[in-house]
Amino acid sequence: MDSPSPAWPVPADTLSLDDEVHVWRAWLDVPTSQVESHRQTLSADERARADRFCFQRDRIQFIVARGQLTNILGRYLGLAPDQLCFGYRRHEKPALTEAAGAPALRFNVSHSHRAALIAVTHDREIGVDVERIRDEAADIEIARRYFSPHEERHHALTHGLGVVVSTLGLVVMGGMAVRRGEVWHLTQL
Repeated sequence: MDSPSPAWPVPADTLSLDDEVHVWRAWLDVPTSQVESHRQTLSADERARADRFCFQRDRIQFIVARGQLTNILGRYLGLAPDQLCFGYRRHEKPALTEAAGAPALRFNVSHSHRAALIAVTHDREIGVDVERIRDEAADIEIARRYFSPHEERHHALTHGLGVVVSTLGLVVMGGMAVRRGEVWHLTQL
């Protein structure tokens, strides 16, 4: 499995949020035993959702991403992953229910190819997105020929990095990202 640089710091055993946004990176290529372990932490409706995926690789990535999510949220709440209860808000966005004891904890998950990002915060909505950059789909020569000058600059800034630093206004420094006084902690799972 490829492991990009720089490495993100390993998280503490106890997690808490003050006025922060935590972004977690998780690799979705895991041994079969871990896939089954993650599957056991999912609710019946999430297992059914996983079973509806046509391709095994998509099913596994969904299971591992959701399993990692329940592990992470459980650490914030001091609960076992299988004790968490999820519901769905507008646009099928998953949310913790009152029964989970933390309706103010907000999160979002995105996964693509072999990686997932999980963002967690408190008392505000959050979104995160990750996409695999494929050289054959957005080669720099194609950008020069078909993209507007703005799109070409944007592509050049992000080519091979996978994050739009200029658009987000983030400055990434050794496992932390800073934007207008906010500190985002980037954490390796």
